[in-house]
Amino acid sequence: MARTQALLATLATANAGVLELLGSDSRVQFGDGASIFASCEGRSTSGTVKYVEPTSVPTYLPGDALNLTVFLRGVPPSCIGAHITEPCAGSAGVPPLFWCNFDGTGGNATTGPIHAERVADAPGGVHLGFNVVANCALPPYEEVERVTAQSPGGPQSTSPSLKLSISFLAPATQPTSRLLPFDGLSGGDIFTIVALAPPPPTPPPPVTPPPPSPPACTSYHCSGAANLVASSSAYISYSKDTLSTWLGSSLSFEVVYKATSLHTSNTAIFSMYGPFSPTYPRFGFHIRGSTENPSGSLNFWVSGSSSYTAATADVSSNFGDSTWHHLVGVIDRSSGQFFTYVDGVQEASGTIPSMSGSYADSNTDIIAIGGNHLARYLNAQISTVRLWSKALSSTEVVSAMANPEGVSSEVFSLLKLDGDANDSSGNNNHATAHNVAWIAQ
Repeated sequence: MARTQALLATLATANAGVLELLGSDSRVQFGDGASIFASCEGRSTSGTVKYVEPTSVPTYLPGDALNLTVFLRGVPPSCIGAHITEPCAGSAGVPPLFWCNFDGTGGNATTGPIHAERVADAPGGVHLGFNVVANCALPPYEEVERVTAQSPGGPQSTSPSLKLSISFLAPATQPTSRLLPFDGLSGGDIFTIVALAPPPPTPPPPVTPPPPSPPACTSYHCSGAANLVASSSAYISYSKDTLSTWLGSSLSFEVVYKATSLHTSNTAIFSMYGPFSPTYPRFGFHIRGSTENPSGSLNFWVSGSSSYTAATADVSSNFGDSTWHHLVGVIDRSSGQFFTYVDGVQEASGTIPSMSGSYADSNTDIIAIGGNHLARYLNAQISTVRLWSKALSSTEVVSAMANPEGVSSEVFSLLKLDGDANDSSGNNNHATAHNVAWIAQ
């Protein structure tokens, strides 16, 4: 035992760390928790890289963080007694001096500095020794994109690769660095990203939703409606002065209405009256009363220059059926004909009596909608009145029915009747509501 102790002391001095036990009693005795550490690797002034783990990842996204483990050879697992310029593993009293260098077709990037670490190699719990590793952080996504020569934001090439190296004291691009050469299997220092994902697109700014669209027109009925109650003597009227231009030539008029009950005698749906006596209409639609035959039928009366000379065209269907109907009256002064259209279909026609001048003469007083003539009034709802400065063709009547609130240069006045009797055509040809109640859309 004494010989062993003496030889240990001698060898430690003479052979710089070589431990040799000789003799039949070759033992080293420890007490008070003391231990001895031995390594098969001596001090090295360089060290090498054995391999990188992992060598690939499926994808790398913006904001991701990833560490690569680089296994080193020839780097002592302890820095005790090591000079500052010698690579070694440990952090106690030693600054981080290892740098991770990534090279690609687009340039290079560096992360670090870091310490090398000693990691026990103990498979199955059996301690076989230590590995020395450097845990290298992969550069941020934007740096990897640059180093691998990808288009910023994509598209990306398939499986871009980086070559990883370890330098000591400084990044590999600086002259003071000491590069640890790679001495492992071919390709062991190459790291591949199978899919370098482009950054997600910038979300568009929030869009303020548009206001909800008004409900679509149904059965020719749009917006609100004027509710005419016979007991209230409710009706709507235009003055002759407002319509003097419209009354001078060919014209058409539309009414979208629904009669809920009939007067005992015929009542004006849309009719032009004069102040003469007896008070016959100049032209207009009338609905026959409950005591007349056929009850609820439609009559289009058109007079000539004299109120006593008139022509009529009847539609015998019952229009007091509480159903919305689209009525169009056409007076074509150029052809001398007048026409009645019901729900888009021509139902009646006639010849205009001898006519000279304009309807806007001294015999004209007002145009009444929904009654007033001879104190007769309708129980009805009217949602649209539109006046045209032309004689509509059958095709134009169908188009008008499909767009009951449309406006063009040939529309003289448009009453939507959704709370008032104002003109919505832009021509300011307003009407007047008398004792009318309004129904919201």
